[in-house]
Amino acid sequence: ARPREGSTQRPPSRHITCPECRPLPSTRTRTHTHTYIHTHTHTHTHTHTHTHTPTRTERERGTMVLFFTCSDTRFVVYMGADKHENEHLIRWGLPTDLWFHVDNLSSAHVYLRLPDASMGMDDIPPDVLEECCQLVKHNSISGCKLPDVGIVYTPWENLKKTGDMEVGQVGFHSGKKVKKRRVSRDKDIVKRMERTREERFPDLRAEREAYDEAIRRAEREQRRLERERKEAEKRERARLKELKSYSTLMVEDEMVSNRDHGKSFEEYEDDFM
Repeated sequence: ARPREGSTQRPPSRHITCPECRPLPSTRTRTHTHTYIHTHTHTHTHTHTHTHTPTRTERERGTMVLFFTCSDTRFVVYMGADKHENEHLIRWGLPTDLWFHVDNLSSAHVYLRLPDASMGMDDIPPDVLEECCQLVKHNSISGCKLPDVGIVYTPWENLKKTGDMEVGQVGFHSGKKVKKRRVSRDKDIVKRMERTREERFPDLRAEREAYDEAIRRAEREQRRLERERKEAEKRERARLKELKSYSTLMVEDEMVSNRDHGKSFEEYEDDFM
């Protein structure tokens, strides 16, 4: 039924359902204004402000991170859901991470986690490198519309964050450690990567602390093995030195007998008495 003229009756609920009213992964506020015309003379305007507070489970699980599966399962590809999540990735990354971004344009922060610390930027398989670059380009509001863009990538440890920078903004400690690559749109790679997208809520700080502790344990073990090696070498040198001293005492050419002096046993015995 139509509302009477001058009536403040709200329109049916099916008209004020906001398509953007859905749970968000972190605290965000969205405001939407909807205008509904019910008659030629009545206009109703409704403004909805939606604020999602993370649930206890979400807070316990940590920052939402998007993971992707690349062509080489030794590598892990992930990115932050937005600039706030990127702040956590910048702070709690690992020394085995490489950071990717569209050059001179806003884009997602994509990370590639290497299998071990001995591997560097030059050791990345070409297919994996291309997949990371395509993913960054696809997740750039401006870059995804361009036929080709420049991509920069560098080790996580080369990222520089200062207090005067905006949320999600970073710089570099050394420009010499930054590599650049030009990529053109490849829809097949993007589709394949996006099909593997998975939302997770890792505890980034705990992962970093566990990584640091594992490194410390490995270093302690290495120092222990080095001490044992040096002690073993020291014992071996002492043993060889002792053997050498005995061999000098028992040189056959320097040994003498009673026959060498022309005396009998009885004569030696008399001399002793």
